[in-house]
Amino acid sequence: DLRFRFSWYLRGPYSNALTQCAFEIDGSDKLKTDFDNLKLRPEVLQKVGTLRNWIEQKPNDLREPHWFELLSSIHYLKHISRPDTSLKPENASSHLESAGKHGFEQRHILAAWGTLDRTGLIDHKKLDRPSTL
Repeated sequence: DLRFRFSWYLRGPYSNALTQCAFEIDGSDKLKTDFDNLKLRPEVLQKVGTLRNWIEQKPNDLREPHWFELLSSIHYLKHISRPDTSLKPENASSHLESAGKHGFEQRHILAAWGTLDRTGLIDHKKLDRPSTL
């Protein structure tokens, strides 16, 4: 948790503060360096491996940006936007549609849910904390 807060936007969860930080980093000469000599820590390499695995699990008929939109939207719904609901894979479609996320087929939702679950990013216990929205 990097303490950025998100809300729904056109393509899923969005953070104004994170976007602002990204533009500041991108425009900063002080932060530009020779990346060829940098090495990633093992825990970062593991996370990159997880992202590569997610790409490999993407349904063939879904574009990569839409796949990541779906993954982040399901996680956001399950753990941030509505953590007190009993969101399950079989009712995720209606929750996504009520949040303005249309066009995801049930089989894509089930694939994304399974990917998040296998990675340990779906918490199966009921959360008792109030929604952050």
